[in-house]
Amino acid sequence: MKTTGNDTQQQAMAAALSVLALVALLLLASSRGSLERVSGDEGTYLAMAESLAEDFDLRFDDRDEERVAGASDPGRRTVILQRTPTGISYSKPLLPAFLTAPFFAVLGDAGLVVANVLMLALALGLLWIYLRAFCGAGATALTIVTVAASGALLPYVVWKSGDVLQAALAMAGLTLALGSFRDSHSGDVLGSRWAPWAGMVLLGLLVALRPPYLLIGLIVPLAAVLRGEWRRAFRLVAALSVAVLVVLAVSWALVGTAMPYKTERATFNAQTGYPAGEDVDEVSMQFESGRATSSLGVLPDFKPRVTAFSALYFLVGRHTGVLIYFPAALFLILAAARSGDRITVAVLLGVGATSLFFLLWLPFNYFGGGSCVGNRYFLACYAALPVALRRPLGRRSLAACWLLALVVGGSALASERLEGKRDRTSQSHAYAGIFRLLPYETTASDLEGSRDRYFGKDFVRAVDPFTDAGPWSFRLEDGRPAAEFVLANLDRNEPLRLLVHSGADDLVLVYSDYGQSKVNLLRKPIGLSGFVEFQPSHPNRYHPLWFRNPWDHGKPYWVRVFRLAVRGAGGSPATATIRFLGNEEFPPRLFERTVLDAELPESVEAGSVSRVLVRVVNDNQSAWRSGGLFPVYLSYKLESATGEGTEGARTPLPGVVRPTTVLETALEIHWPETPGRYRVRVDLVAEGVAWFEREVGAALIEGAVEVLVEGTDE
Repeated sequence: MKTTGNDTQQQAMAAALSVLALVALLLLASSRGSLERVSGDEGTYLAMAESLAEDFDLRFDDRDEERVAGASDPGRRTVILQRTPTGISYSKPLLPAFLTAPFFAVLGDAGLVVANVLMLALALGLLWIYLRAFCGAGATALTIVTVAASGALLPYVVWKSGDVLQAALAMAGLTLALGSFRDSHSGDVLGSRWAPWAGMVLLGLLVALRPPYLLIGLIVPLAAVLRGEWRRAFRLVAALSVAVLVVLAVSWALVGTAMPYKTERATFNAQTGYPAGEDVDEVSMQFESGRATSSLGVLPDFKPRVTAFSALYFLVGRHTGVLIYFPAALFLILAAARSGDRITVAVLLGVGATSLFFLLWLPFNYFGGGSCVGNRYFLACYAALPVALRRPLGRRSLAACWLLALVVGGSALASERLEGKRDRTSQSHAYAGIFRLLPYETTASDLEGSRDRYFGKDFVRAVDPFTDAGPWSFRLEDGRPAAEFVLANLDRNEPLRLLVHSGADDLVLVYSDYGQSKVNLLRKPIGLSGFVEFQPSHPNRYHPLWFRNPWDHGKPYWVRVFRLAVRGAGGSPATATIRFLGNEEFPPRLFERTVLDAELPESVEAGSVSRVLVRVVNDNQSAWRSGGLFPVYLSYKLESATGEGTEGARTPLPGVVRPTTVLETALEIHWPETPGRYRVRVDLVAEGVAWFEREVGAALIEGAVEVLVEGTDE
């Protein structure tokens, strides 16, 4: 094919875009963690490659436990394991581990990235041969660079998992198997007699990795049927079936199961322990209590609202939106549809059927999880789309793809650099910019292990790093972006109750969701006045989540997304600690008590410590405890003769003090180094709400104590 000036320009443009994509990839790779910093699927794939390289097997035994638990940081220590009739083994498909183990043995965890690069490069090389038969070199190069680098396909190479392999198998298998259908390949490698059978073997490996991709594997037999070649279609199906059965048989022989997604599976880490070494029986209970086994049924899990929202999220979701993460997909479909070729029809039907299968049978999978950058279930479908082309992408399509890619990619890199420093995870790219404008959802039970909480039996997730979430509360700071939360509970009309505590003179609390925005001005002292109640907009989701509680009996949850921010009134900086109360209300008689015994010393030495015995009856209808939503502590206040006051440390109660029972404990008072006469008030305090004396009129004990110079007689 003769080279023209336009073709030369296209090749130069493809080379420039390749360099740009490589730079972006290096920036992305630099933000990814090392071997010890990955989690979830990545941690498991890494551990599998390491196990094969070190032990030459995929069983999880004492050697694996020692190696995995010995990681210095969280990450690889989190692995997904399966229990089979022959023992405990890693619970991911075998093929990625076998392909990456040699690279791991030579290069360590970076070997998995190198393996991904090579697999994708080989697949793109076959696509080059496939498209080059009817496109010029420049147009082919531009199309391939756009497919690979304008979306999430290329960034996936730095993910140490099996996703790139699935995309490579789909692309390489279809190009090899379908190349022989086109007369233009009669003289090249795709037109050889062995090419379609090699392609079907690769597609069989793809199906063995993830069974729903059978619909992609059947694209080639469908193309044969559309051409009226029924015998050829039968032989192709037979080749696909043999490849799948061989992989399943090897898996059964090596680890005791043909399909890891259908065994008893659970996630193990340093906190739960591992089913090897000590306490094996106790740890193995995780297989019953924390199962991750797929329960895919014959009939679809079709619910119109869920499926409709899944379809919307599939297109524009924050972590999975096809139009955001794969901008070339739409233009590939439009360009292919204009050709009217039978092969094109087969490819588009296979891709459409696969996407529809996930939407109907597994709608929640399009909501992503803690390790998704773009929808990884669509990745193989996306890799199949360029095989449907009969002409290259046009100039306008290419320009639109790259314009969107630059906007989205620039937003992602800016978020990584500016906001990812706060909490570097796989979600860092979506903390700011264009992604914050997109709808958020995930069914993953734990978003990288740090920001899931149960407050008042309601599930609350802090979506981003703009809040510090603790066991019973979360903290907001003036100057940070509004923190985003997901709330899931069983009551669609339940109000949102918060208890705000802040040392600021005045505080502005801003609440917003998809339907409204409300501003509350809280004035000092922010204690009992810090109780805030909002009526959120109607929940926009209703579905059974993966994070089911044992007490909900599998009922679906109503799900809301909202944002909270604080500002200091008058422009002064402010922080606030906020307790999410859920359906809990403040105990109405929490402060009622009867003092039985409490006595202060008359004088003490400066800098000394006194123990004051306190005996008091809980007269209210609720228990006192130093944990939970409304913690109660014992403390004291000191006021000097000049009027300067300080508060002592909080002393936790010795246990739960139930109604009508007696609290008997000792409080340590640390006396100041400066001698003088001090006014002392010992009392209980409802943390973040009020001292008991404020509500009942008097402290547990109050008096004057003389602080003397050390060694001075009274």
